[in-house]
Amino acid sequence: MLQVKATPKSKREDQLQFLRFLAFLNIFALHADHWLWVRYPFWNGAVSAVSFFFILSGAMVGYNGYAKQRTVSLKSVGMHIWRKLCKLYPLYFLAVYASVLCSGLPGSLVSYDLAGAVPQLKMLGRHLLLLQSWFPVGYFDYSGVGWYLSVTFFLYVLEFPLAALLGKMAGKRDSWAWFAGSMLLCVLGTAAYSYATYSGDRHFWQYIFPPARIGQYFAGMILGYGIRSLKEKQLPVAERKAAYTAAEIAVVMFWLLTLQLPDESWHNRLLDWMLPNLLVIGVFLLGQGGISTLFRWKPLVCLGDISFGCYLFHQLLIHIFSVISDIQPFSRLGGLICAGICLVGTLLFAFRLDRPAKK
Repeated sequence: MLQVKATPKSKREDQLQFLRFLAFLNIFALHADHWLWVRYPFWNGAVSAVSFFFILSGAMVGYNGYAKQRTVSLKSVGMHIWRKLCKLYPLYFLAVYASVLCSGLPGSLVSYDLAGAVPQLKMLGRHLLLLQSWFPVGYFDYSGVGWYLSVTFFLYVLEFPLAALLGKMAGKRDSWAWFAGSMLLCVLGTAAYSYATYSGDRHFWQYIFPPARIGQYFAGMILGYGIRSLKEKQLPVAERKAAYTAAEIAVVMFWLLTLQLPDESWHNRLLDWMLPNLLVIGVFLLGQGGISTLFRWKPLVCLGDISFGCYLFHQLLIHIFSVISDIQPFSRLGGLICAGICLVGTLLFAFRLDRPAKK
């Protein structure tokens, strides 16, 4: 058995919650881009936002696991996965169920079209078992965003051994050198993987396939652990508030700048998504600037709290609204109204379903 030292668990960093919501907005904008007549790199924004989620998940594991004792065994990993399933799967199942109702599967079953129903049932089984991200076809069927949860549970399995590895490095005399070397290894490994898969189906191998996200996730864990160790040393705040605020503004502007890269020039897309997000998460995890103070405002934190529900249901609501209303706006105002209706509906739906699930 492997163990990592323990300290009391810290409270969450509320300034990060609104960043989750901003990331969701980028994904929403991509799925509603047929209504948005604005010059914005929707695709780049969405894929970078997804990487943000993976890196932030790892960062929070590293941050909250700072010097925390964990027993790495089959039982402990199994119980961890079970707790995550109990927390996340009900909402996911509801999203899949609603998607099935809008698919062709009910019609095939009612008409006894077994030839058409059997492939759809097989695909549905993959989604219900959260295995869709391991197959190069059908990963967007039923719940178009459920593949993210499939990858996340794979990373949850790796969480304990990776946390134990962090603990071993932290116990070494030159721990910061080990952290820096491991971070560099994550970056170089991600770059090597990107180039190795560039000539294949990049959308699957670099975006969907679960092992493709290991470098991002572990880099996030190292970042979170390192930031927590810095904060334990009580960083100077008051006299450097302006500097922290400038850093927060700078990393956000840099993140937006990287979105302007044309898609065809992203030969190393996993790394292009990884580096800006590491900077944003690292600076805001410190949470010492004025922007972080603003993001701790309760209404903004609330938006972040329901971002998971928004992520699961927004695409389904956009599809339903598009089909039922059959609205094809020919003006910028009309498009914004359609997107606004779907966004407000998503927020209300997620607020009603996601928040009670977390209590």
